Amino acid sequence: MNSYHAAWLAALIEGEGWVGRRAIQIEMADQDVVERAAEIMKSKSVRTRVRGGNKRTWRADVYGETAIQVMRDVLPYMGIRRAAKMRDSLDETRD
Repeated sequence: MNSYHAAWLAALIEGEGWVGRRAIQIEMADQDVVERAAEIMKSKSVRTRVRGGNKRTWRADVYGETAIQVMRDVLPYMGIRRAAKMRDSLDETRD
């Protein structure tokens, strides 16, 4: 992943993402943005669902080694809180 894509994806994760143990998820109402993120992260699919009665959202996620690689790529651009979660996941892969 080039630095432009890494910085863009980091900003998206900060605003619309979730970071867990060896997992990253992005969910929002902008289909084109989620599809772009999925392509950059090499997510295998983009899923959709209806939330709050009639609001449609799209979600892309990565797990395991794919998520670990995304974390390595975006870590320099992340804020303090999510960077700490990513470091925890990366540290677990070294044990």
